[in-house]
Amino acid sequence: RELRDTPEKLRNLPVLTPAGQQVTLGTLAAVTLVDGPPMLKSENARPSGWVYIDVRGRDIASVVGDLRREVAQQVRLEPGMSLAYSGQFEYMERANERLKVVVPA
Repeated sequence: RELRDTPEKLRNLPVLTPAGQQVTLGTLAAVTLVDGPPMLKSENARPSGWVYIDVRGRDIASVVGDLRREVAQQVRLEPGMSLAYSGQFEYMERANERLKVVVPA
């Protein structure tokens, strides 16, 4: 752990090349401090991020419907990116699917 306490210590970290030579990490990469998320999260081996919302005064299905419509109009996902709505909405959709089997329309 003491090898990564400061950017300078990280820059001086020894790295072996495929040819067997020893170089420092600083010769291979720029080691700097930048602001970013407090931790990196992944799901299904892909980096992920979450947006949390609290819904009051409306049903969750209509809120998610509005969100989907606005996101489709205003957000362009890059290749390899995906979007999912989860939490209580996800549980509600699963329950609705089960009810369709138990109580067909």
